[in-house]
Parts: sequence; structure tokens; C-alpha cells
Amino acid sequence: MPLCQSSIDTWSASGEGKNGGASVFARPLAWGDKAELDEFRPFTHILMCDLVYFPHLYPPLLRTLLEVTEPEAGEMPPSDVFGPEIILAWKSRSLGLEESFFDSFARYFRMEPVMGFTGDAKLFLCRRWRVTEEWRLPELSRVMNGAPGVIVGRSFGLAESLFAEMEWD
Repeated sequence: MPLCQSSIDTWSASGEGKNGGASVFARPLAWGDKAELDEFRPFTHILMCDLVYFPHLYPPLLRTLLEVTEPEAGEMPPSDVFGPEIILAWKSRSLGLEESFFDSFARYFRMEPVMGFTGDAKLFLCRRWRVTEEWRLPELSRVMNGAPGVIVGRSFGLAESLFAEMEWD
């Protein structure tokens, strides 16, 4: 967290965030626990860097992302996506394992690769897919399999398709 906060402080001191009124903060967040972030809501952006590596942590990570992007009661917009934009930077370590996370992630989030990004990581812009009135935040044990209210069918093979279209080193 100190390195993250140092980067935020440097950016804030440069004056770049003053015109847009941006409020940027870094906080530790225990995945899978109820996120105590209400004082910072509503979020406009969530930055995720280098978080997809241990398969046993995929369910708590995904559950926490769903929780922090959850709409306010009765606040479902008519568009296909909603909520804060997630900026996801990811470097593959074992695609065979990581694919399960991205297949589950794509059930809940639209993923758009940022093309032309140079570096070791892949960069995606993501937003929550719209859900039906049946939607309930899934329990940790079920989060990787979808949940009632998730519109099924639109994300089948999405992660595989996105990864296939990207240039790989």
C-alpha cells in the first residue's frame, strides 16, 4: 500500500486531478469479506493490477468485485452495462489456471481489451453486465458458476475469444 499511496501522492501533487475533481485513494481490501467501503461510494473506476494468480483466491476476488460494483437498490440502468469502470492489468503466469477466473469473470463483466498497449501485461476495460430482477449477490461457494439473474448466453467463450484475438509474445 505505501508504494500505491506514494504514486497517488505524486499524481495529486502534479495537479493533474484538480480539474476533474478526482478523488483517488488506495485501501487494503480483504477479498471475500464484506467490503467496508461505503464511505467512498459511488466509485467511478477500480484499478486492478496483477491480482489473478492463485486459483484458490479467484472466488473471493470475484465476489468482492461483484460487491463493490453492486448497484444501489432500484438503480438498474437500461443499458447493457453499468457501474464503475474496472481497469484490469494482467500478466499471464499460467493461462490454463487463469482461464477459469476469466470465464467466470466474463459471466458478470464485459471485457474490452485495450489494443496497442505495450508492456508485459494485458490491459482490459471492464464493466458489469446488466442483470435481471432475480439478481442476488451469490455466495462465495457459488460465485464462479454464475447466479440467478445473470443473463446467460452472452458470455459463453468470451474470455477464450478475447484471448485468441490478442497478440501474444
